[in-house]
Amino acid sequence: MSGIEQDTDSQVLLDERNLSRKTGRFMRVIRMKESLLVLVLVIIVAFFSVEATGFTSGDNIKTILIYLSVLGVLAVGQTLTIIAGGFDLSDGANLAFSSVIGAEMLTHGYNAILAVVVVLLVASAVGLLNGFLVAVMNVNSFIATLATYLILSGAAYVASGSNTVEISLNQWTQFGRGNIGFAPDPVIILVVFAVAAALILRYTVFGRSLFAIGGNAHAARLAGISLRKNLLLVFTLSGLSAGIAALIQTSLASAGSATFTGQLNLQAITCVILGGAALSGGEGGIFGTIIGVVIIQTILDGLSLMNISTFYQNIVTGFVLLIAVMLASARLALAGRHFMKRRRTVSSM
Repeated sequence: MSGIEQDTDSQVLLDERNLSRKTGRFMRVIRMKESLLVLVLVIIVAFFSVEATGFTSGDNIKTILIYLSVLGVLAVGQTLTIIAGGFDLSDGANLAFSSVIGAEMLTHGYNAILAVVVVLLVASAVGLLNGFLVAVMNVNSFIATLATYLILSGAAYVASGSNTVEISLNQWTQFGRGNIGFAPDPVIILVVFAVAAALILRYTVFGRSLFAIGGNAHAARLAGISLRKNLLLVFTLSGLSAGIAALIQTSLASAGSATFTGQLNLQAITCVILGGAALSGGEGGIFGTIIGVVIIQTILDGLSLMNISTFYQNIVTGFVLLIAVMLASARLALAGRHFMKRRRTVSSM
């Protein structure tokens, strides 16, 4: 080999190494999104600490942690679904319907443990139905879960007679109003559920399959991944998360109610997208989602302490969702341009 050829090969190798280092730096920047979210949270906390009286009190911080548990559990289930390239718009209505079923059972004298089991089974069955519509009947997940959302919203009002179904304070206390040491029970439930979901995503074939399906369903199918089985399971888990959230919410309110539907489903999606998940699927994580949950709940709590109307709180939540989606789109576009630039650079070598 001549000296010129050796010099050329050395230069190509050097260019490839430089490109690899640049790509590594770029990917590290992409992974900094969780750190940026933490910084945003710190700024929000600092703002409300000055503007909202009582925001930093121990009781208020505990209140934030307790009430974010409901949204957090829903958002964890939603994260799994969105990573797989789907949506679950029914989770808020599933929560409300399941809470009414559980409260009705308690008021009619059924055993509390049996009521818990039924709530979890009903909520999981709704998730399984969503999975069947999406995976077997090939219905778009947005349309399928919007339909079940409407059905469950109406069913919750029918089952409750449009009334709040109250339960006694000593029923289901452990889900929303109990403590283990200094830690509130709902926070512990959220932590356990979130850690379990994170471990599933990171260390199981099922978790890796969700990323593959969300990234490219056709390629995942060619690789031997069962779309039907995995989608059925992920929507069932999303339904289960609604059931767990229903137990917490019913305990906190000492009642089951069709009004629990509220904006929970949209808030959960907001938290997931804010946490770094891609709307197209194939990207996301539990830690980012939890930070998104804390941010949303902190904003809602701070605005409440400032006596800001619920209508304005919805406006703020909507703006946060828009900003999160725009940032996610910008990040994906930047990643795409960087990838194409890299391909052109390598091709020209």
